[in-house]
Formats: sequence, C-alpha cells, structure tokens
Amino acid sequence: MTERLKVYLNEIQVGILDWDNGLDAFSFRYIDDYLVREGAIAISKSLPLRNDAFDALASRTFFENLLPPEVVRRKLEKILHHDYRNTFAFLKELGGDCAGAISLCPEDVEPGAGEDIVRELAEDEADEILRALPERPLLQGLLDGYRISVAGAQDKLVARIIGGCLALPLYGAASTHVVKPGMSICRDSVANECFCQRLASRLGMVAAKASILDIKGNAYYVSERYDRESKDGVVRRNLQEDFCQAMGVPPEEKYESDGGPSAVRCFFFLRNEGFGFAELSRFVDALVFNFVVGNADAHAKNFSILYKDGRPSLAPLYDMLSTAVYPNLTPRMAMNIGGAWDFGDVNGAAFDAFAKKCDINPKFVHSRIEWLAEVIPRSMDDVAAELSDEGHPSPIYGEISKQSLQRLSQVVGRKI
Repeated sequence: MTERLKVYLNEIQVGILDWDNGLDAFSFRYIDDYLVREGAIAISKSLPLRNDAFDALASRTFFENLLPPEVVRRKLEKILHHDYRNTFAFLKELGGDCAGAISLCPEDVEPGAGEDIVRELAEDEADEILRALPERPLLQGLLDGYRISVAGAQDKLVARIIGGCLALPLYGAASTHVVKPGMSICRDSVANECFCQRLASRLGMVAAKASILDIKGNAYYVSERYDRESKDGVVRRNLQEDFCQAMGVPPEEKYESDGGPSAVRCFFFLRNEGFGFAELSRFVDALVFNFVVGNADAHAKNFSILYKDGRPSLAPLYDMLSTAVYPNLTPRMAMNIGGAWDFGDVNGAAFDAFAKKCDINPKFVHSRIEWLAEVIPRSMDDVAAELSDEGHPSPIYGEISKQSLQRLSQVVGRKI
C-alpha cells in the first residue's frame, strides 16, 4: 500500500512524497505545475529540479533530516503511537512546520492558507509546558493543531515570543523562536549557549540572535529563528537546509566518525557549489571559533545553507555550546582539524594540515586565528558583563573564557 504526503514550499505545493509501507521505500518527485512555474527553485542541493522521481535513498535522506533524532522519537512513539523507525508516520504527525520553508500535509489536508493562528500562554501554563518537555518532547499529543518538527536531541519548544511571553503557533502557522530549558548534565547550559552565541555576534560573525527568558524563576535559552522573517506582523519562512540534507547524508551519519562529512569535505562542498571567498571565509571562521570556545558538537547538521530570494548563503551560526567546560562530556570533536580529534591535540600544525587539505594558503587560516586572538579577550569580558547586567550572571562565563584562551595559546604558540 502506498501513502502520500503533499510537500509545500511556503504556500506553494512543490511535490509529493510517496511511501510504500510494504517496502518502507520513499519516492519524492516535483509536480509538473511547480516545474513550469516561473522562479521555481529546488528544495535541496540533493534534490535538483527534474521531471523524474528521486530514488528511495535520496528521498528518505532529505526528509528524515527534518525530524528529531532517534532518541527523541523513542520518547514520542509512546505518545503518538508510532514506532520510532516509522519515518513517514512522524513526517505526517510533525511536518506542519519544519526547519526552513518546507511543510508536509496529508492529501486531504490543506496548509494554513495564510491563516496565522497562535495561542498565547499565561506564565503558569508556559511553566507547566516547559517543565513537561523531557516527558513530552516538542509538546506532541497535548495540543490540537500543533504539528512542528525540529532536529536535535536536546529538549526544546518551538514557539513565538510576543511581548516577552510564549505563544504557540497552530495549524501550520510559522514559529519564530526555539526555546530550550537547561540540560541536567550540563551546568548553566542556558547561560553557556547564550554566551557563545552572543560572543560570535560580538566578534562580527553572523550568528542566530540569542537571549535568556525567565519564567517562574527558571531560565530558558531562546534562539531567534534565522529562517523566519517578520514584516508588518506577517511571519515569512525562508528555505534552508542543513549540510546533511544538502550533501545527501543520512542524519545518523552527522558525525564524521560515523561516516559523516569532515570539515574538509564541507569546505569543498561549499566551493564546488559556487560559494565565494566571503562564504568560505565564514566557514573557516566558524571552524576556528567552535574550536576556541570548545564546542565539540559542531557536526554537519549544525551548519546550514539559507536561501533568500533563491540565493544561497551560509546560514547564521547556531547551537554553539562550550562542551569542553564539562568534564563528563567527550573532548572528541565532531569534525577533526588536520587529523587532530581532541581539543588538546589541536595546534598550529593541525590548522596547517587542514588548510593544505582544503588547497588554501595556511597563512590565511592563521591570519583568522591571529585576528581572533586579538579581539576575543575583550569581547568575552564585554559579553559576560552584558549578560550579567541583564540579570544572568554565571561563573560559566569565566570558565569558558579561561579555557578558550588556553586553546588559542596552544595554536598560536604564545600565551594569550
């Protein structure tokens, strides 16, 4: 038996996703009306515009990357009554508002048709919902009309923030923010992630806007969705895809050690896709920054391409947390640098090796490291003071700063 979902890019149907439940095989194809539409663009680098349907692997890989990982789906299977391995069922349940501008609807359902329905939450209700996230991921099964998918293993709520209060988008309305509670295994993770994101922005890097929201005495990390734009009260989605989707890599292979993309492979992918010097430089800066702040989780799903008016660019940086300050977490990086996997093994020679593998001058990479060494000490102090002034002081800022300067020193060969 074959089941079908309609695939939309904003309000325009672009294709259909078929699933043969006997073979567990997917097949995506663009519909004819979209292919002849003026200005039609592909929904992914891995799914270029064409008349023929895509094979089962390419079709599954792109759409499965829209879903949360197995660890979250295992929790959801008891709530939604679907086996965690049933990708199609989860796409049907969660596909109303995905990353970027993609949404999926059953054949007998139409998308929101421009309606913008949100439910504002009182503080007590927001507190109850956020506290329940570990047992009810993504708020599924609790509220009619809330069909939202977001990747990542961490507990999170996809919502809007209106006047400093949480609101839930319903029936396909677009979300604008991602809200994360603190992680029990990572002390002060909310302050940690906000510090790293703000630090990147303070340095002039393009990063998702970050803040901390207090609800009933609990702090929550808030990231403004860079794939959303608000104008005159109307929220517009922009197409985006993470590197796994763009490169046709299954989500379970997001880490290089599991067969996923390396930093060198990502660099060549961007260059081969026509990204210019400015975008390639941004990727190198991101690689250096993630090493310096100690983010071991900078894998291929934590880098994305953003499309505005059909033009691709490297998306703002997101999901940057200093994992190195937690002794219980691995020092092994998601992508090696010049053959070095652990933070303590990365030195100037490792960055030289990375540059040579990318066929770029090592002097360029070291110039970016030297720039960071010059500007980051004062910037870290400024961001720590800024967050403290906003009512969120934390010793974690000093710990991140101290370790970051140590890692910079081991690369440049002098004390920073």
